[in-house]
Amino acid sequence: MLDEMHMLPSTITARAYDCSLRQVVGTIEMELFIGSQVFFVTLQVMDIHPSYNMLLGRPWIQVVSVVASP
Repeated sequence: MLDEMHMLPSTITARAYDCSLRQVVGTIEMELFIGSQVFFVTLQVMDIHPSYNMLLGRPWIQVVSVVASP
């Protein structure tokens, strides 16, 4: 469950997978634990019903030097 008290407002509009424009509700800073490493990520929160809980983009994948699954 997301604690909205830690979320910062946002004026960003993003395009969803169905190509519709959606407002980003806010941004939140979170710690992401992968194995023994901790990464700090800024997530954009949207009010949609996606197939995934979180999507990490290519810039993040390149920074942590991981290989994405095909």
